[in-house]
Amino acid sequence: MKQLLPVVLSLALLLSACGYPSAQNKSPVSTPEPPESLSSSEPARESSGSIEVDKGLLTVDITFPAFVVEEIFGSDEIDLEAYKSENGISAAEQNPDGSITVTMTKKQHTELLGEIKSNAEESFSELIESDSTPYVKSIQHTDNFKTITVQVDRAGYEEALFDLTPFIVGISGSMYQVFVGDEPHVEVVVYDAATGDVIQTSIFPDDLSD
Repeated sequence: MKQLLPVVLSLALLLSACGYPSAQNKSPVSTPEPPESLSSSEPARESSGSIEVDKGLLTVDITFPAFVVEEIFGSDEIDLEAYKSENGISAAEQNPDGSITVTMTKKQHTELLGEIKSNAEESFSELIESDSTPYVKSIQHTDNFKTITVQVDRAGYEEALFDLTPFIVGISGSMYQVFVGDEPHVEVVVYDAATGDVIQTSIFPDDLSD
């Protein structure tokens, strides 16, 4: 898990730049706890170009497409045996198309989701505390990041020449959902902190292709 966790935010940037591929999942959930599935494992397969999360009875398979493998492993020459040993991963296999399928326990998957959630909440706190976005007053989200609400000082928010707040929080929530195994869909609602009026509503990743 040592190499998986720090790369999550880098993946967010890579995926957004590539049009944000969707996740494929056999048993979607809306909470961090992975559900149980009827199948226990599947052979390595060619990736569709998206991060895929397949949940088995005891393990979770995450397939990273070839275009992000180098970002994760730092090289085209991948020592999967060393990777498994260093990270406590039960299996890691490179597929014919260059993608990598990593098999982890349900516990490891839950820990990964917790780390992604913590990273997202840390980025939210930085937006609130940043001198560059003094108009951001609070950011709250549902457990599954389906809805993220941002309260702002309306005058300051509308005067900002280049504000990435909805984009940043939308991408963060979408990444969490991808690794849960859900089809990513995050509604970001920006409110006037003083009046409660809605200023802006964005849907991610849909709005990335607009």
